[in-house]
Amino acid sequence: MSSSLWIGATGMTAVDKQLDVIGNNLANSSTVGYKASNAQFSSMLSQTLSGGSGNMQVGQGVSVSSIATNFAQGSFQTTSSVTDLAIDGEGLFIAKDGAGLTYYTRNGSFAIDEDGYMVDGSGYRIQGNMFVGGAEVYNLGDINLANIQSQPMTTTTVHLGANLNAQAATGDIFSASQTVYGNDGAEYTMTTTFTKTANAREWSISGSLEDANGNITNAAAIATLVTFDANGAMLTPAANVAFTFAGANIGTAGVINWDVTSADAATLTGFASDSTITTVNANGYSAGSLQSISIGTDGVITGSFSNGQTEQLARFMMADFANYGGLSKVGTYFTETDKSGAPLINQPGSGSLGGIMSNSLEVSNTDVAAEFINMITAQRAYQSCAKVVSTANDLQQLLMNIKQ
Repeated sequence: MSSSLWIGATGMTAVDKQLDVIGNNLANSSTVGYKASNAQFSSMLSQTLSGGSGNMQVGQGVSVSSIATNFAQGSFQTTSSVTDLAIDGEGLFIAKDGAGLTYYTRNGSFAIDEDGYMVDGSGYRIQGNMFVGGAEVYNLGDINLANIQSQPMTTTTVHLGANLNAQAATGDIFSASQTVYGNDGAEYTMTTTFTKTANAREWSISGSLEDANGNITNAAAIATLVTFDANGAMLTPAANVAFTFAGANIGTAGVINWDVTSADAATLTGFASDSTITTVNANGYSAGSLQSISIGTDGVITGSFSNGQTEQLARFMMADFANYGGLSKVGTYFTETDKSGAPLINQPGSGSLGGIMSNSLEVSNTDVAAEFINMITAQRAYQSCAKVVSTANDLQQLLMNIKQ
């Protein structure tokens, strides 16, 4: 009877721990990225009694052998923040606290702090790779988007499509202007001037460059002439035309090429109709400031800049473990242990790692209905164990009464 008292007590203790786990799961049913736990029991050593025709074994109760984490995928919740991320599949985000300790999490509720770092709700810095000059640097570290600019690109080539009136009088002038960019991103207005010569269907070319202050740099007159055949098709120039703006901080040593030969070259015609511009464009752009970001399924952060350019800025990296069940749970974070093995760091979508979903969060995988069923079952088990203790006590009391 004394054994039954202790056996019942072990059951009550084990169920009490189970109720703690159930309560914690229910309390975190709305916690982003939370992974539910469940208590696992094991029978304690049996006591062997001799007698009768063979050995008899009586168990000594129950204990909580482990509290396992359920890493099943949680459902997704759509949000309005591009930095809210969910992992569709296996893997964990990597975060570091102020002391440099590494944590792993499924909670992708991130933001950019005042210093430009990508951080989670605890202020831990999210880890990944940065891009430098368009190339990814494979050096795991803090993701920082502060002071990122799009570098300017100087104009080296212009395209010009126009019709030059075949009936124009000698000396008539037609000009086409377009915006071009210097080596430092400064804007200039490049004007290409066509002057009708005395010869039929022939025009001379010159160009000028005007900066924002109205200062004009004249290019030397172009030796090549623009000529057309009787059908208005351009005969010359047959090669690209180089406009040399001496001393200007633009192009290649001040040279900008008018493209007339490539497959993308605009058409210049000499029809008997009013002179008009059909196409003007040029390569190059000014410096730009970061306006917005987007995040792909491969974890790459792409920035959109005020100059119309887009650039890859950084990539979220993820951790994979041979044994997720061996991780140590610290709130919604996990830490590495000997049982989990060392993390395998890789980019999202590679190997067994899942892809990243932007504007989404993975909600808790707690099954509320199942937890209530577990709670009812635990309650009945506790009552049963308590009844065993109560009955054993009554039997001992009865034994004591026999003595009286």
